[in-house]
Amino acid sequence: MELLFSKKLTPTDVGFRLSWPRKHLDLLRRLSSINLNQPPNDDESSGLEFQVYDMEGRSWTLTCTTRSSIHPKPVISRGWRRLVKDNGLRENDEIKFYKNLDPGSPIFIHVTPRAQQG
Repeated sequence: MELLFSKKLTPTDVGFRLSWPRKHLDLLRRLSSINLNQPPNDDESSGLEFQVYDMEGRSWTLTCTTRSSIHPKPVISRGWRRLVKDNGLRENDEIKFYKNLDPGSPIFIHVTPRAQQG
């Protein structure tokens, strides 16, 4: 597996949403059945929906959207709070996102609680 990125979680990450690096949007587009460029609609189905798995095989469905602003930035919001809660994530914990080398393979996560970081 190849590391996509890692991030030490901030209060915003834990409480609301996770910023997704722009350079990895193409990977999400390949894994998603929903088009990020489609206009938002009433049922909030816009964005890139994708699955992440932990090393134990648990999965979460996350959605990446791009905020409308002068500097649009991709964020993971829908599904993210469930992942945070299920993993007991807190500020300063570290999360790593990995991709398998096979095209179309899912994204995996690994969480390191701040107490285990060294």
